[in-house]
Amino acid sequence: MRLLLAGVVLAVWASTVGAQDKKPFVSKAGQFKVTFPGGAKPKATERDLGKLTQYSFNTEVKRRAFDVTYFDLPATVEAKKLFDISEKGAAGKDKILSSVDGTFGPDKLPSREILIKKDALLLRMVMILADDRLYLLTVGGPDDFTTSKEAYAFFETFEITK
Repeated sequence: MRLLLAGVVLAVWASTVGAQDKKPFVSKAGQFKVTFPGGAKPKATERDLGKLTQYSFNTEVKRRAFDVTYFDLPATVEAKKLFDISEKGAAGKDKILSSVDGTFGPDKLPSREILIKKDALLLRMVMILADDRLYLLTVGGPDDFTTSKEAYAFFETFEITK
């Protein structure tokens, strides 16, 4: 009985330690939070693209990439046009396997999810337009990874904050 009780206590302790490892990453400037796998701390980069600045937060775990990028747009843009342009830019000469429009979050923000085949890898990207800010959430890796629970869990942890 003591051995069983010790096992239960150990399991509960291990689950709380695992939960602590999964603390969300918060970007106050980007107004979002997301949980990277294993609580990994993402690398932050800022890139001046002329009229736009790209802000990215990414990490790689076991040849699996996780990324949140955002842009502040200079003016209001129609979501469909913006998503079409972003989709073509993301795919380049690679093959788009699927493209599905939808909504994101309780405010039903316009979104689009795309799947891109790049050589032996797949990229799954979710684009979200929140006012004049475009968020791009991306996972990439071997074919089976992009449709895995781990990949979808990353997307599900994303939240726009104010």
